Amino acid sequence: MSDCLGSTTEGYSKSESTLNQTFFDLFEDAKERQILVTTISSNISRMYQIIKAAIAHNRKIVLAGRSIDQNVGVAKGLGYLPFSDDVFVKEDEAMDHLQKDLIYIIAGCFGQQGSGLDRVSRHEHSNIELEDNSLVIFSADPNPPGVAQDVERVMNNLTSAGAEVVYSKIQANLHVSGHGIRGDLTTVAAVVKPKYFIPIGGTITNMRAYTNMVGQLGVEKERVFELHEGESVEFVGGNAVLGPKIAVKPVFVDGRNVGDVGPEVMKDRGQLSSDGVFVVIIPISKENKVVIGRVDIVSRGFVYVKESKALLGHARDVINKVLDKNKDHLDDFNSVRYKIEHEVGRFLYKETGRNPLILVHSVTI
Repeated sequence: MSDCLGSTTEGYSKSESTLNQTFFDLFEDAKERQILVTTISSNISRMYQIIKAAIAHNRKIVLAGRSIDQNVGVAKGLGYLPFSDDVFVKEDEAMDHLQKDLIYIIAGCFGQQGSGLDRVSRHEHSNIELEDNSLVIFSADPNPPGVAQDVERVMNNLTSAGAEVVYSKIQANLHVSGHGIRGDLTTVAAVVKPKYFIPIGGTITNMRAYTNMVGQLGVEKERVFELHEGESVEFVGGNAVLGPKIAVKPVFVDGRNVGDVGPEVMKDRGQLSSDGVFVVIIPISKENKVVIGRVDIVSRGFVYVKESKALLGHARDVINKVLDKNKDHLDDFNSVRYKIEHEVGRFLYKETGRNPLILVHSVTI
């Protein structure tokens, strides 16, 4: 099983030592400015380089973000970051210092929502305030698949706030990937000489590039398994064959429960967050199953009721028409409910261009 994320990049991985001078030069050119550096939270060697450069420029280190703080704590305990405690300033004390005397190592290099850098970029961080003309260094890109949009969003926020953002496309030697590239991957494959190959950790394009790469070493395509989601490989009698496909699905974690929040629930939550909810309450006689009284409508997060009385009145007319057409079938209220939801949904979208979550309830009186 081989990492294949770097299979589309020619050459060999550089050493981390090639980045040493980069941080010295960047810090030297920004002597009077606030500086934030974001990198992968587990990249201890990168943090070592940043701290060394900071000390050389008489700056102290602020560890911003739980993942950064925890990893540095473990690394210090193991002796990989042999710096005294007076090199560090606590995050909640950072704004008590002159910003030109600090270097922030901050989590959020992949644009993770809610990360330290994301909150700083939106001026929502409780301990760090972004100064005008600050320097923000991304020492992590190029990014893994699927995060480019989030990274761009954070970079745009930072730039709009007046910061100078430095990243690999405009500054050389900012990041050395932890993923081997074609030269590294070819060397490992040639030395190990496995019977079968399973490329992992990349997209379909990366897997196919890996297959073509080992093909140049004489490996037949039948010996490489490009596994898609749910596919398996069975090893029997020294041979590998494609096994049965396993049914897989997303597992959602909502803070309290794990695994019981399905896609439909998430869809409803998304609809509620964007278009609100529209609740229809229909009073039905317990004795003869007819509508008695006035249909009530409750709306939240959809329209401001006091300014939308005409819209709600027309919606009520739509509901009453459906009820009149189905007055002899109210004992099958599930069917009537579906028709009301459908017609009201069509009406509201036509009038407002929005799709609130529509809930229809009957109240027996």
